[in-house]
Amino acid sequence: MSAANFNRKNFIESPTEEIVMAILLQQEGSGDNLGYRSTWQKLRKVYKLTVKQKTVMELLRKIDPEGVEARCRYKMKQRTYNVPGPNYLWHADNHDKLKRFGFAIYSCIDVFSKIVLWIHVSKSNNDPKITGHYYLEAIQNFGLLPTLIRTDHGTEATLMEDCQIALRYKHTDPNAGLNSFIKGKSTRNQRI
Repeated sequence: MSAANFNRKNFIESPTEEIVMAILLQQEGSGDNLGYRSTWQKLRKVYKLTVKQKTVMELLRKIDPEGVEARCRYKMKQRTYNVPGPNYLWHADNHDKLKRFGFAIYSCIDVFSKIVLWIHVSKSNNDPKITGHYYLEAIQNFGLLPTLIRTDHGTEATLMEDCQIALRYKHTDPNAGLNSFIKGKSTRNQRI
């Protein structure tokens, strides 16, 4: 944005003294363990202050360095998966950060090798027909079927789920049929 000379119009922060006082009030009450994002939201909604997240982060580091350090110790660490081999587990998920600009992304990764199996950009990543097509196209191109697929609880993967269960229905291993598709939180997926 800065390279293209774009900036937010008329974004004037509230006085620093007011922001510091609001943070100190939060620290005295129940907000003593909040991170900078939650504190920023409270400052905007409860105290009606205009402030940037970066400013809140810098002020919290000065006001409460011990609390910032304590919260950093407990931040989520990326999980490592132990799978028997390639094409045992695939993670598929959508990426919505660019969706407001018209770029709906849906992708899938092999957990063992970390190879991106597909990454597609289209008008929608919520249509089960589109994501189901990506899945069928991938298994046709690779000439194989994964043992397990993992997605989030979204409706975009319903056709993919039905296809995976149907194609693995007659297999005899413990992950056949209904057990061949796993749903869970996207935060637990392998990062692409």
